[in-house]
Amino acid sequence: MIKARYRASISNGATGPGSRPVIADDDVLKATALAIATYCPDELASYLKNVGDLKTGDTVDPDDHN
Repeated sequence: MIKARYRASISNGATGPGSRPVIADDDVLKATALAIATYCPDELASYLKNVGDLKTGDTVDPDDHN
């Protein structure tokens, strides 16, 4: 259930049939891993295993303020 919710949170934001997965930004997964490593390190290996098959990339431009 938690895995499904996490994957839904990195979708395009639409509901119903318009909902589609997106290519997650590398930094989102790294930041989440840092939080897990800090607050519940015993869960880190499981998190990394569950997100290991996600397609990621450099999808966010930090200089784009629109």
